Amino acid sequence: MKPRASLLRKPGLLRTPCAAVLVLFFGLFASPVMAWGPLGHKIVGLLAQDRLTPQARESVRALLGPGVTLDKIANCADTVKYATAPFMCAGVFAMNPGDFRGTGVWHFIDIPLNAHPAADQLMQWCPQGNCVTAQIRKDADILSDPVAPLSEKRVALMFAVHFVGDLHQPLHCENDHDQGGNKEQVVFLGVHKRLHELWDDMILPENWRVQEKEGPAPWVRSLEKDLARRKTAAWTEGDWIDDAALESHAISANIIYPQYEKDRGRPLGLAYQKKMRPIIRLRLEMAGVRLAYLLNRAFAKAPLGAAKAKAHAK
Repeated sequence: MKPRASLLRKPGLLRTPCAAVLVLFFGLFASPVMAWGPLGHKIVGLLAQDRLTPQARESVRALLGPGVTLDKIANCADTVKYATAPFMCAGVFAMNPGDFRGTGVWHFIDIPLNAHPAADQLMQWCPQGNCVTAQIRKDADILSDPVAPLSEKRVALMFAVHFVGDLHQPLHCENDHDQGGNKEQVVFLGVHKRLHELWDDMILPENWRVQEKEGPAPWVRSLEKDLARRKTAAWTEGDWIDDAALESHAISANIIYPQYEKDRGRPLGLAYQKKMRPIIRLRLEMAGVRLAYLLNRAFAKAPLGAAKAKAHAK
């Protein structure tokens, strides 16, 4: 699939220092805890839904219909990669797998694990705009375009919800010649998994098929308690999309892989879960806050009410 229309990057944007973010993650290791597979993506979508402005909430309603929240469309971008026949995304719009061939590379950015990247270097690992950071920008462009067709806006919303989640899964922003940890094998609580899969499953023994049946609401209630105590304004300062990629890469390079090498050949248990899941917890929270910020800004520029959505559909 050819890349969609490119989105211009704004110059001179502030950046959140990754070192400060890593200090925050290390500081969480002593905290008690409770992406992403289906459950993680739904959590991000619901966290964002709760933070939409009235204007953005009405625009989402105009695009998806009454009662269809962001968590309902959060996994369609993954479903279409493996589907062999057309299906309905959240019962709202049809997706034909043939129209989405080649979108698999949009879910990640392959920054070499041993690199020391800066934000202005990221595009070298994003050939022709085929990576998660570029695609999030393109989705934001479409959503903020007052004349974009309704069908394009729906697809852009679906991708944005999913890709912002992907961007915050650390192993989606690195590559150590192992497909983002997909070639590294681990045993966690007696269950054989790939390293990437373990993080997708939020350091739980249950696989994605089991987690797919779980609702996100209990997790969201727990994460909301954390968010009530956090200062989140800095998360959306400057070019937060590049910041999120750099954060994810730094977590992989400084935490996940060193621990993997330390534990190589040994089964992982509750000690690993206790150490790593606070990071997952914070990444889900950051993804939800940042997704809401993206949508609130986009729909402030091009709001959609029911009447306007109807006109777009003609």
